Amino acid sequence: DILLDKFPNTMRLALAAILVEIVIGLLTGIISAVKQYSFWDVLVTLSTSILVSVPVFWLGMLLQMFFGIKLKQWTGGAVFLPISGMGNPPDLAHLILPAITLASVSTAYVARIMRSQMLEAMGQDYIRTAMAKGLSQRVVVFKHALKNALIPVVTFIGIDLGALMGGAILTESVFSWPGVGREIFLAVMQRDWPVVMGGVVIVVLIVMVVNLLVDISYAILDPRIRYGGTAE
Repeated sequence: DILLDKFPNTMRLALAAILVEIVIGLLTGIISAVKQYSFWDVLVTLSTSILVSVPVFWLGMLLQMFFGIKLKQWTGGAVFLPISGMGNPPDLAHLILPAITLASVSTAYVARIMRSQMLEAMGQDYIRTAMAKGLSQRVVVFKHALKNALIPVVTFIGIDLGALMGGAILTESVFSWPGVGREIFLAVMQRDWPVVMGGVVIVVLIVMVVNLLVDISYAILDPRIRYGGTAE
């Protein structure tokens, strides 16, 4: 019951992080691929390399210090973001920093995967044919190349969603977010093993369900993958 009560809070945080991951990761990956070897490509590559190397808890504390303390001091309290809790009642302001922190590493990986897959797709014969027919770059990128580049990205996002909804222990602990991850952390510290085992069961079930949904989404993105279908 303790974990089930906290589950909606973790789900809210995980879905917000996934939204950040999808929007920023996909857009930066596409831009980096379309503008290969440009300033933007170098910037995205450098930024993602830094993000995957930064510990999540350290990034969370940096965001807390800047947006919750420094920015508040510089603006005389006019601009700042809450650095702990989820508000009473829950509000969007309390969700922003934890969601950004939780999504940081995953966003970098999504951008990298998207860039790699888009570059591979843009080199295919059907893309060159579409461009030779005079189609605009926007149509070629978003209608033809993007759909074929999405499957590996969907795989990663699906696996990541299962992990995030299972409980982001570090992020929830840093921001005192009352979710499953923080509850598991407190249970470990207090040696409350029934709660820990319950948390593990919840994580496993979530990962299984999300992986099933990811497999189903493959058939939507690419009909050739449907059971019993043929790649004609």
